[in-house]
Amino acid sequence: MKKKVTKVEIRSFNPTVNLIFNIVIGLFAISCVLPFLFVIAISLTSETSLAENGYRFWPQEFSFAAYTYICLADK
Repeated sequence: MKKKVTKVEIRSFNPTVNLIFNIVIGLFAISCVLPFLFVIAISLTSETSLAENGYRFWPQEFSFAAYTYICLADK
């Protein structure tokens, strides 16, 4: 004969531990996404602006020259 299930216990973490885990996972997620955003920002920056100002997350001068070079290089 099978036992009848009367109560289901769900184990959970303490709210403080849960908050710490969420912060750690959030920081990990940000550290995975930021390099991709950085590459996109660099690709949208003009070459002279990169030489003068260096790499930044928000370019001072936007340029699509890299993408036009890629598109026109095949032709």
